Amino acid sequence: MADDPTRLPGTCRTPWCAATATQGHYCARCALARFRARKAGRPPGAPTGSRHGEWWVDIPRLAAIVDAGPDALAATGWQNDARCVDVDHAVFYADQNNRPAKRVCATCPGLYGCLAYGIEEEHGVWGGTTRAERVRIRRAVREHRRARATRAEGAA
Repeated sequence: MADDPTRLPGTCRTPWCAATATQGHYCARCALARFRARKAGRPPGAPTGSRHGEWWVDIPRLAAIVDAGPDALAATGWQNDARCVDVDHAVFYADQNNRPAKRVCATCPGLYGCLAYGIEEEHGVWGGTTRAERVRIRRAVREHRRARATRAEGAA
């Protein structure tokens, strides 16, 4: 399962880390990045002028997962490793404050699987994104598909 696209790169359980660490261990680079980001009041890796919370989404990767279909997504077993299993699900459907839900999602190894599963959902936090963020992500996925189709036609 090393090349499973729904799993995050690295094992330090953060979506912005590409470092490889031992299981259950946070790498020093991410620990420093988290400390600096908390101090600055923004997630690690976020552009300084970032207005939206979906800056971290790898659109080509998400498009590949969504295009594979729901059966392929279910076969990956992303829900087995989800951090939200032991969390009250009301947290993910709060009307105003979605920070606790996003905090749970930020450390989840099944983040991309969850986002692909809930990309069309109108309510709640799915894959660390709100409804408004998912609307922008869906638009970006559509644009990515169009660009990929155009490139394929140009190459043929």
